[in-house]
Amino acid sequence: MRWGGDIYQEFPHPLGVLEVEITHADGQLTALELAIKLGPSRMVEHMLVMDPISDHPNAPTVNCVRIACRRHKAELLKLLFGSGVDANIRDENGDTPLALLCQAVDQEAVVFAADGPEPDWPFSIIVARLSACVSTILSAGADPTIKNNSELSPLDHLRRHMNYDGDEQFRQELASCWNDRFDIDEFEIQERPTCGPLLDMHSSRHSPAAVYDDVRARPCPMPKLRDQMNLFN
Repeated sequence: MRWGGDIYQEFPHPLGVLEVEITHADGQLTALELAIKLGPSRMVEHMLVMDPISDHPNAPTVNCVRIACRRHKAELLKLLFGSGVDANIRDENGDTPLALLCQAVDQEAVVFAADGPEPDWPFSIIVARLSACVSTILSAGADPTIKNNSELSPLDHLRRHMNYDGDEQFRQELASCWNDRFDIDEFEIQERPTCGPLLDMHSSRHSPAAVYDDVRARPCPMPKLRDQMNLFN
């Protein structure tokens, strides 16, 4: 960036096809989007400090939020909101960041419910991260009552997740955690003041959670590293 690099310029993705929902119609991405998808938070922070997203009205802001939600990483959302992203920004369907996070939950649930190998990480870690994301979005000023083009609000999605009574373990753990953490009614959702602080996923670059972030961003098949990750079990 010091030599004139533009983190908001689109280019063909060099690593092949990523998830369809995070690429643009032409299959291209900006360097910022790619960093949010694959890089550590420190890289994204450096980019946004050097070139705030608020200075670029045509930046792919919504897609940046969508990717951060897919990584269920509150630190990335904090960086985006701190760089000028509106917590009530809406995509082409009228969905706000809080609704996009709920969509990410649904996408994760489909993967976890499919027949196949067990997920690499325990649901408790993923659920804690998602809870931190909800708190971060609400703290940034999100209005959970804003309805999308289909007349559904983030509150509708949150209530659906919190009222889940099926047999999928991931959704069960999510519902239990969110009901313990948040109070929801017809008009708002609030974090319970009596609850302890959410799990700090970024207290140390060498913490288990930080290792989890790095490995999730850059999957590594090394058996030794997999053995070390048993501390999550």
